[in-house]
Amino acid sequence: MIKKFLALAVAIVAMAYAGGAMAHAKLRSSVPANHAVVAETPRAITLVFNEPAQLARLVLVTGTQEIAVKLEAAAKPAQRITVALPALMPGKYDVIWSALSPADGHVMKGTFDFTLTAK
Repeated sequence: MIKKFLALAVAIVAMAYAGGAMAHAKLRSSVPANHAVVAETPRAITLVFNEPAQLARLVLVTGTQEIAVKLEAAAKPAQRITVALPALMPGKYDVIWSALSPADGHVMKGTFDFTLTAK
């Protein structure tokens, strides 16, 4: 009986650890925040993840125009990633990003938007 209980306890603990190892990095927040309305051009975009990530791509889309944002090639994985932005015209911007989670090798993708009301 005790052996069965111990085996069950070990199995439960192993599954709990495996579940944590299988988790993927997720975007927790951004600056500007999703759906933010800003009066001045942001100098940068900051992405905050729940664990370190390596940003692979960041693109701004407004209307039919796509604005590629230069990423630092040698940047190390981090939970907080800040990328400089060029000057932007007023309008709505969709931010499209992808990042690699070094913990599990998975690629994460996502989008958020913000609106710039004045230059």
